[in-house]
Amino acid sequence: MKLNYNEHSLKPGIYKILNTHTGRSYIGQAKRFKERWRGHKSALLNSKHGNCFLQADFNKTKELLGHDDFLEFHVLEVMEGSTKKERNQKEEEYIKLLFDLKTKDGSRLCYNLKEQVNSAERRQHSNTPEVTRLKKSASMKEKWKEPEYRESLSATQKEFWNTEQGRANASERARSIWADPRHQKAMSERMKEMMSNQENKEQAMKKLNIQETVEKRSATYRERLKNEPDFAAKMQAHGRKSIAKWNSTQPAKTYGSVVAPDGTIYENVSHIPTFAKEHGLWKQGLYALFHGKVKTHKGWTLFTDNDEIERNLPMVGEQLETFD
Repeated sequence: MKLNYNEHSLKPGIYKILNTHTGRSYIGQAKRFKERWRGHKSALLNSKHGNCFLQADFNKTKELLGHDDFLEFHVLEVMEGSTKKERNQKEEEYIKLLFDLKTKDGSRLCYNLKEQVNSAERRQHSNTPEVTRLKKSASMKEKWKEPEYRESLSATQKEFWNTEQGRANASERARSIWADPRHQKAMSERMKEMMSNQENKEQAMKKLNIQETVEKRSATYRERLKNEPDFAAKMQAHGRKSIAKWNSTQPAKTYGSVVAPDGTIYENVSHIPTFAKEHGLWKQGLYALFHGKVKTHKGWTLFTDNDEIERNLPMVGEQLETFD
């Protein structure tokens, strides 16, 4: 972590905490810059910072880079003799300049979650979490009844998943979440609690009906292949890629050796389509030749044991002459 007090460490005013890796900033006010920074630093290093956005981005960047030198403290404005109210007003002015700015991928550049800085508006955690959870649940259920809301959410999700960056971000986030022991423990306890209820258990088993699930997914897949040309092309490309990858891991199969019309012998032919293309042959004809269905294909024949004997006869004759 880097500090830029500019000889104002014990003075009041407005400051900025900058993540140089992501370009995001946090705006705040302090009675004494040094004391305020000490509080931020301690909270971040112990994963107890009140701003969950700042804390999460700090943890992620630190894990990625392996150090915390990316975080910098800057003094934006010194306000000697100022009151807390005056500093709050000035802080809001700075936050408004930054609040709506976005990165190229559409994420926020401002760590501050709200433009207002009074204590009531600044608070991010509920004192009655259960009540808050119920209120949020009721609110979302009401929203979900609106067709416009569902369509808007669906469009946003499709746009997100159709971008390479969106899929990469989601995958990375999922991996980091599932790698967290606390999340694993919480999910395990939640599942145990759910399955201890007989009604929940029966519903879960019903959802796990393999045959029903397979048939439903199969029907959906066939429907998409039929009605969505882009999806069909994507699946075909994915299939070809998977087959090529699988073939690359398999030992090469050899069909045998063949003799060209000019007498050239090609031994251990392993990939018939490629061989046929290189020599102007028909791959189906070569397959038939190797499987004994035809004796010749465009003048090409199988290399047999008799051919081997004939090929070696000159060598045997030379050896006999040398022996004599």
